[in-house]
Amino acid sequence: MNISDLLNTINSTAKFKVDKKKGISIKELHEIEKTLGIKLPDDLVEFYTFSNGLEGDDLIFNIIPINEVEKDNDNVGEYLFFAEYLIYSETCGLEIDLYDKNKYKFFYLTYEQEDYNKPQRNYIGDSIIDFITLYSKEGTFGIFRG
Repeated sequence: MNISDLLNTINSTAKFKVDKKKGISIKELHEIEKTLGIKLPDDLVEFYTFSNGLEGDDLIFNIIPINEVEKDNDNVGEYLFFAEYLIYSETCGLEIDLYDKNKYKFFYLTYEQEDYNKPQRNYIGDSIIDFITLYSKEGTFGIFRG
């Protein structure tokens, strides 16, 4: 299944619904990649050119439009803010392999009271299709509590 097939049919069976956004042009996407200093995986390029982010109906869930994505660092390395809920109460990160842009993982961060400066990455998947499908079946807490 590809991104467009998934997004065109997912709401017919989903427990949690999503609203597509207008896709971004490939030219604009490449400019954003240059600004961020990254190359997006092929399936994420397909996603953003078909739908530049998503809005979910559970706890104000949002896959962030690529032109609003920010880059950050933690104790593991660089990542992109990819999704969020309740107006950035928590965010989901996207870690792209430095040597193979088509290898990537989604994660959310947890913070321990003992060492708040070293958040832990909790990995939840390595496919945009699986990520969106997980949200559609289990909602926001399916994503942020793995």
